[in-house]
Amino acid sequence: MKILIIDDDEETCKAIIAFLTLKGHQAVGVSDGREGIEKINADTFDRIILDMSMPDFSGMDVLQKLKETNKLENNKIVVYSAVAMSQEEIDVIAKKGGSFLSKSQGMNELVQTLMTC
Repeated sequence: MKILIIDDDEETCKAIIAFLTLKGHQAVGVSDGREGIEKINADTFDRIILDMSMPDFSGMDVLQKLKETNKLENNKIVVYSAVAMSQEEIDVIAKKGGSFLSKSQGMNELVQTLMTC
């Protein structure tokens, strides 16, 4: 699978890329939501891992921009965030085409979610 990671935490991004690479996937990371949108517009990805809490352009901003440009339905997104989210917020993510997984779940659960979304 070809996977884009959008996460402002450089260490987290590197760790996810390394883990996914070990699992046989091709992964690339960006540290900003706007940069993530640029990558999505320029290339095709099988899955997108999206952090919600990013300064300046959040994960919710990314989801909204993809919806506005009719690219949301063409991308399978896993929101992977350390931010505690209410069921209402998770429902909003689901309505926008995403799946939610807490970063406390770990990398194996992330790969499992990527495979089933």
